Amino acid sequence: LTPPDGIEAEIVYCGGAFAGEVAGLDLKGKIALAYESTPYQSDVAGTVGGHLEKIHRLRDKGAAAVIFCTQRLDNEITTWGL
Repeated sequence: LTPPDGIEAEIVYCGGAFAGEVAGLDLKGKIALAYESTPYQSDVAGTVGGHLEKIHRLRDKGAAAVIFCTQRLDNEITTWGL
């Protein structure tokens, strides 16, 4: 999905990409950077978060790209971009 020439844009930190964290952010044309302290982190205790919901939320706010970073329990950092 990335154009052949890549994407150059300002990076905006979006916390866990929860609704309350992105409500006031200007993401139009920017790269959204989200961090999860656990994979599939949710803002509702006892539930599993969905990446697609978070990606759609950031896209709907105008993000040109999304990068998720997740710290795994084995202390490895996994990064992927969509």
